[in-house]
Amino acid sequence: MNAFSVVFSIFLIVNVCELRLVTENVHSRSLKSNEITLENSRTKREVVGGVTECDPNDGQYMNLAEESLSKFMQDAGLTENYRVFKVNKVTEQVVEGTLTTIEFVAGPCAEDGVVPTSDKCDVIDNNNVIECNSEVWDRPWMNSKTIEVWCA
Repeated sequence: MNAFSVVFSIFLIVNVCELRLVTENVHSRSLKSNEITLENSRTKREVVGGVTECDPNDGQYMNLAEESLSKFMQDAGLTENYRVFKVNKVTEQVVEGTLTTIEFVAGPCAEDGVVPTSDKCDVIDNNNVIECNSEVWDRPWMNSKTIEVWCA
């Protein structure tokens, strides 16, 4: 037997927000001193198919919020220029694709008093800011993206 024996278990945790490789040193034994050391460097495992919180500052979620807002504006027949100002919370869940739930704040805006031509704009009416929730179900292998959005 070797003077030093280490058994490693490798767990691959696939998180829809990030991919992590977590190793766990389960058991190490030194034959010289006959000491057994147990170390645990594992992070909490996510439940497969469970809801995972994601970073709301990630640009991909701002893009999904803008898409959701655009759909809301079109469905409601609104012609004002609204923009997403902040994404507050994002969760993702793997369910025959990815179900992304986004909470965001939007409102009418203008750039120097005219309809904006860039992503930067100023709120023109603080009383008309809306809070929205959207669910984006993305199934790329089917070329399918379903967006449901509610704003109040």
